[in-house]
This record gives sequence, structure tokens and C-alpha cells, in this order.
Amino acid sequence: MGFQIGYRKLLTLRCWHPTYLGRMAGKVPHDGSALTIAERQDYLRYDLRNLLDIFPTAAGAATLQRFNLRWVTSTLGGWLLAKDTFTPVEPGLRLQLGVALRDPGFAAATDFGISSRQGKLFYLSNAGATPAAQHDLTAGDLRAIHFENSQARQVRLNQLAPGTDGQVQLRDPLLAGNPVLRTLPVGGGAATTDHYLLELPTLAAGLYRFTGTNIDNQNLVVGLTDRPELLGVIDLQLAGWVAAACDLHFKPSPNP
Repeated sequence: MGFQIGYRKLLTLRCWHPTYLGRMAGKVPHDGSALTIAERQDYLRYDLRNLLDIFPTAAGAATLQRFNLRWVTSTLGGWLLAKDTFTPVEPGLRLQLGVALRDPGFAAATDFGISSRQGKLFYLSNAGATPAAQHDLTAGDLRAIHFENSQARQVRLNQLAPGTDGQVQLRDPLLAGNPVLRTLPVGGGAATTDHYLLELPTLAAGLYRFTGTNIDNQNLVVGLTDRPELLGVIDLQLAGWVAAACDLHFKPSPNP
């Protein structure tokens, strides 16, 4: 007699916005306590799918394909499904998701905590956190500290001493110790050249840390400038987080 391998929820992503939650604002994630009829109606009516597009990026799609995983969107965000036989163990294994606007009204209804989103993306991850059944990715509301500068795969880094040759280390800031992924020699150019220009056409899109003796050490989101409607990225670490739920809390705009 044959047997069939099924799929299970490996991770759940839930995104909350008080403006659209109605009477459930401030009461999510719901703890299972009794709801009034009006609260239950608002909870069941809550659906982000027409407001946000939460999708696997190219890197995320590669992870899904490599491990035969599935990403399924839901009214709250989505689920990562895995075969019953799959147990993630690699600490660097993450699912990268993009969060893009479908309805421009969502941006108008949201206080992102920054004066302008131009050239910036929020970047959230559970990497480095202690695994738990529930994890608040924003530790409160999404705000300025969650945003990183974003550049294309041609990265510009200001030189502290203009015209100085050197090296730049490309690191993974989501792994313990920020391990070096590449060491890049950089030419300082003329004595008046105030920046390095790194060409990184094959670099997978994501968050990186750039360090060196002649630059200000900094995190940058690289390679995700092609979608102007993109608000940010969620990088979900898989190892240790089986059956966990991760929450993202948006803050309502005071002047929607």
C-alpha cells in the first residue's frame, strides 16, 4: 500500500493595519478570547490582498524551488507550506518576500515614520531572534529604524579620503558575526574622486553590509529598485521556526 506525503504550514506571516481592522484595531493577534458580533465581522472582513502584494522575490522563488516549498497568500499575509518530511536546519536558509502596493490608498493610510520613502525600503527579518511560536517582526509598529537605503546593483559608496585605493567587504548582516561573503578591491580614482562605484550584476538581491577602512560601514538593500511600488522586504529565517507566526504591524497615518 502506498502512502502520500502531505504539506504543512512551516511559517505564517500576518500583517496588521488598524485602519482596516475596524473594531479589532489593537486586539490583534487575537488571543482567542470571545469577540462581539461586530468585532468578529470586522475580523472576518479584514483582507489585505487587494491592498498589498506579498510575493516571493527572485531569491525567494529560488528557495521555494530548491526545497519544494509553496508560498500561499492569505487575507492576513500568507503561509509557507512544506512537505511533512522537510525540516530546515541551515541557519542561512531564508525565504525572501517582497511587499508591494496594490492600492495607493494603503500608503496614504500609513505612517511609515520617515519623511520620504524615496530610495528606501523597510527590511524585516526574524534572523537572529530567539525562535518562538509568535514573533513581532516590527517590535511594535513599523517605523524609521526598519528602513534601509536602497540601491541598484551599481553601488555608490562615499570615500572618507578621496582618491584612495582599498578594499570593501561585502557581508551578510542577518547571520551571526556578519560573515564576509566577498572582498572587493576598489580603485580610488583621481585625487578628487569622492566615491567608489561597485558593479555587482550577479549579486542576489537583498540586504548587505558594506565595510572597509575608507568608507562608513553601512547596510544597503541591493538590487530591488526595479519595482517603484515596492515598500519593503521580509526575510524569514526557516531553521528553528517551524509552525511559528510572524507579525508585521503598520501604524495608521494621523491624516489619512
